[in-house]
Amino acid sequence: MTENLHYKILVSLGNIRLKHYSVPLGEEDARNDEKRPGYLLVYGFDTNNRSHNSNVRNGTKHPLVGSQVPDDLKTLLENDLLHVDGAVFIGKDNILYRVGAHLLNNVPPERVAEQLELQLSDEDWETFGFAHRVNTRHLNAIYGSFLMPETRFYTMSGKTGDIRVYKGGRIIKSTVPEEKTSQVRPYTRLEEMVA
Repeated sequence: MTENLHYKILVSLGNIRLKHYSVPLGEEDARNDEKRPGYLLVYGFDTNNRSHNSNVRNGTKHPLVGSQVPDDLKTLLENDLLHVDGAVFIGKDNILYRVGAHLLNNVPPERVAEQLELQLSDEDWETFGFAHRVNTRHLNAIYGSFLMPETRFYTMSGKTGDIRVYKGGRIIKSTVPEEKTSQVRPYTRLEEMVA
């Protein structure tokens, strides 16, 4: 993985988060009813890897499939991919391979937790170290990164703007201080996640 694209993804998500989820202190957020962006990005997808292909359902016929990821990733995400349902798959060669694709969760969460030596909880979100209940996008990132360990998954919550990075079935970086990441400490500032 080129660290340049890792940096570009985190900075783009961070800027989108600032635009859509931040208001000055003491002011109410008048945009509560607005549909805000949420993303599931996968970097390192390999079309020649049988495991990668067998764990993903195709996606939409988006006009950008097959094109190079532009330098202005934020604009691409906000304009062209804002209302895409499903994941965006980017190859190691920085090509957009799938847009609106869905992960096929062929492995029960209990098996993933067992393989990662995690203590099972009544709720999957607790088992995998999330600080609070999360939607499918985030759990799919856990399972997908477990099934495709060569990849890095990125999510931005459509409800809270929380940003996470996943690898090997674990949250490795998060803007949520209470999350159990595989890193030594949580990331409270986006700039720290990039390093």
